[in-house]
Amino acid sequence: MFNINEFKAKVNEHGGPALNSLFVVEIARISEPGGILANDLRFFCQSVSVPGINIEVMQYKPAGIGFPEFMPMSTSPDQLNCVFMLDSNHKIITFFHRWLNSIINVGGDNGSIPFREPFSSRASATEPKEINYKNEYTTSMIVKHYSAFGTANEIPGFYEYKFEGVFPTQIGPLELSWSDTALSTTTVNFSYSRILHQGFQRGSPQNSEFILGSQESRRRGGITNQIIIDRNAPL
Repeated sequence: MFNINEFKAKVNEHGGPALNSLFVVEIARISEPGGILANDLRFFCQSVSVPGINIEVMQYKPAGIGFPEFMPMSTSPDQLNCVFMLDSNHKIITFFHRWLNSIINVGGDNGSIPFREPFSSRASATEPKEINYKNEYTTSMIVKHYSAFGTANEIPGFYEYKFEGVFPTQIGPLELSWSDTALSTTTVNFSYSRILHQGFQRGSPQNSEFILGSQESRRRGGITNQIIIDRNAPL
């Protein structure tokens, strides 16, 4: 027989239900002179689609007839997509356009590399339509999904996903309208060479006012606009 108190006790024993909004996205070793920094970029990531796991299988019949069985053959990755809020100084969109142009110079600028060492020692540009070397524009990305609660004897933790060989493959369109006062966002699709499920680690998002402010606003039924106002942190 279902018992609500037993259900609540069991859920709380495992830290309570996970919340979609307790996360942070960190893109490693990126620095654009005069532009956005990695520590700033994470505050503008509004959402992320953490890729699932797919195993490709081959069908066969051990006896040649009858009900088939399946053997694992390979894996296929899901997409890694992030939605970024844009700042009024246009540093976010400038950064991603320059990153994309460092892969294939499609935007007409100099295709300068937005990475620090060890990714590139080149200050030179790529020619229009030229494809750069992969080690010149890839980096790593970490997604941390924080626990909502901790127990009396331990601090909350987070589950960590690490992506290697990351680079953007598409920057979504920017919809502008005189009748729309919502925050400007753009979706960036990423390719990656490898995903590592780093597992559960101890740590707390207490130092992130953005994450805590987001939770406070959501409990009040707020939206992202209220987060910015309530935390007195203008973009």
